[in-house]
Amino acid sequence: MSRAYARRSLPWALASVFTILYATLAIARYRGFMWTSWDLGIFTEVVSHYGHLQAPIAEVKGAGFDFLGDHFSPILAILGPLYRIFPSPVTLLVAHSVLLGLSVVPVAGLALRRLGAVPAAIIAVSYGLSFGLVQAVQVDFHEIAFAVPMIAFAAAALVEERWRAAIAWSVPLVLVKEDLGATVAVVGLLVAAPWRRPWEPQDHLRRVAGLALAVFGLLASAIEVLVLIPHFAAGNGYEYFSKFGGGGVGGWGTRARTFGRLLLVCAAVAVRSPISLLALPTLAWRFASDNPAYWGTDWHYDAVLMPIAFIALVDGVERLGRARTRLLRWWGAAAIPIAAAVAFGSLPWSPLRQLTRPVLWQDSGHRAALRHAIDLVPPGVTVASDLGALSHLAGRDRAYWIGTSGVTPRYVVVDENTGWGPPAPPKLASYFSSVYGGVAYRLLWTGQGVSVLERTAG
Repeated sequence: MSRAYARRSLPWALASVFTILYATLAIARYRGFMWTSWDLGIFTEVVSHYGHLQAPIAEVKGAGFDFLGDHFSPILAILGPLYRIFPSPVTLLVAHSVLLGLSVVPVAGLALRRLGAVPAAIIAVSYGLSFGLVQAVQVDFHEIAFAVPMIAFAAAALVEERWRAAIAWSVPLVLVKEDLGATVAVVGLLVAAPWRRPWEPQDHLRRVAGLALAVFGLLASAIEVLVLIPHFAAGNGYEYFSKFGGGGVGGWGTRARTFGRLLLVCAAVAVRSPISLLALPTLAWRFASDNPAYWGTDWHYDAVLMPIAFIALVDGVERLGRARTRLLRWWGAAAIPIAAAVAFGSLPWSPLRQLTRPVLWQDSGHRAALRHAIDLVPPGVTVASDLGALSHLAGRDRAYWIGTSGVTPRYVVVDENTGWGPPAPPKLASYFSSVYGGVAYRLLWTGQGVSVLERTAG
């Protein structure tokens, strides 16, 4: 193998390694019934409906709930045919891992072309281990996985002044989630602005294209939030407006820690690059919200910021290498080792650490009970569940959250280990009879804190 071929293969090799790593963790957690929320169940139902050329109904969120009335993410339809062939939530987890792993390619590729093979490998590994990506794996599946490689490719193209590529990679972001139109707008402004060299007369067309992209991004987000989502929500408006304007004065320590972690992963060198401006829309809506979940780093919201931070790191290191002062050049030289130290130093607290823990791989009576409970529920029926078995039932059955109004499920699966405090098994039948309007249920099976009930009438 020639050295040139090895260099060209480096980004794809590292992307493959991290894809396998992410997928291994995600699938092992799924098989071990290690849940974080109901989101995997929601997205499984959405993609399943797309696979059958149906509206993206998410029964988990409510009977007949159209997911496009929650978030405008029609890009999920791409996974529909794949899910039709492989009808399992694991399909979503693998796709999620592939998309996150793919984003390593532009990060490593840019670093390889700008800084050389060794710095590129260090930066790519630091990126793959970064808290934003690994935490996104930990919380199962979310639509923003599509945005991560798009932003990475667009940001790399901006650094290399490949304006058409930057525009092409950013336009589809408006199909991923309604807030990303603002990020598209910033891409447009960076395309239009003479930020890498003095303005030249022949740049007129680029300026027009960039400004047009900025307008497009803002209009797309406005139309999605004000028109399309309310339409699919049956006129109920955009629910997430209610998460703003309620004060949100607390939690500034959490916000500061999140911002500090973002600076730390790139040794703060990202601030030397205009690419870092791409992070502003996401940080703005998160920090302006009243929802504490948006402020911290426990969920998937930092995933779209990771490629921005690391592409800006590459650009910042290159810029500092040309700086006139010794202190700035030293900062640039130290940035990559610092980023690597942060990445490897965080491993003891990283979700990837679970791969080394026996609890992830060892079976248990509780897990066996959940598998048996799922086997007792026939495919294609209506079933209500809590988090214990919800994602495993979604897609295969018409799965609902326990207590969803307007639904009388044929089966109910209860896992008392999820913490919501259900009644003892002998009282479950009468409890769910009252929950579902007097319809009679019988206890079909119980064990290890898991119970299955079946409707006895109708």
